[in-house]
Amino acid sequence: ETRFSFRTRVLDYLWAGLPILSTEGDSMADLVEKKGLGICCGYQSVEDWLEAFQKMANDDLFRGGCRESVSLARNDFRWKNSVAPLIEALRAPARIRELNRPFSWLFHEPFASLAKASLSLKEEGIAGFMERFQRKIARKRNES
Repeated sequence: ETRFSFRTRVLDYLWAGLPILSTEGDSMADLVEKKGLGICCGYQSVEDWLEAFQKMANDDLFRGGCRESVSLARNDFRWKNSVAPLIEALRAPARIRELNRPFSWLFHEPFASLAKASLSLKEEGIAGFMERFQRKIARKRNES
């Protein structure tokens, strides 16, 4: 929970237009570095963190560049952009089957229908929905 809750805060920083100071080692850190959204440091590297805090506090040009990059990057995380691949897949389930991708059954079996998923979310909440989804995946893996 801690790892994911921190990374959701990184998304909050994007929405707030703030430069990001983050630990290294995952896809969000890669994004921060690749897009110039801030600085990533090793979680136990006191020297790196001190240097990062000082740079963020004292280097107006760097901080401004980070803010500009953050402003551009936050568009990538808008709902319509985040779910675009899923929407595309749901519009063309036959194409997914043709590609023979793992879990292609998600897009053509009844459980994956939006109506059933929506009902499941409404009745069971996100925790119940995820439990059901994980059971379905486990069942499919055992069948393979």
